[in-house]
Amino acid sequence: ALARFEIDPEYIRAMHAVGFEGLSSDDLVALARFEIGPKYIFAMQAVGFADLTVDGLVALAKHDIDPDFIRGLRAAGSTDLTVSEVVAQAKKSMQEE
Repeated sequence: ALARFEIDPEYIRAMHAVGFEGLSSDDLVALARFEIGPKYIFAMQAVGFADLTVDGLVALAKHDIDPDFIRGLRAAGSTDLTVSEVVAQAKKSMQEE
């Protein structure tokens, strides 16, 4: 499965560099399946999600949540949101479209 998702030593080193060490093969596949890499992690950390877990990252990416969406929520007055709350807002936004 690792080769299928192009998980190589470079990807693993890059994930270590952003604080994701000791990831299981299941974690690596989950992250790669949603094309989650250091760039996405840095971007999410920059908008206030400093302590994201693999599950949190997957939940955000699965719902196409990007930093702009989070900035929009904050601009609308929603601050200190959890991953679950952001996902709920994304689902609500999709239903309204």
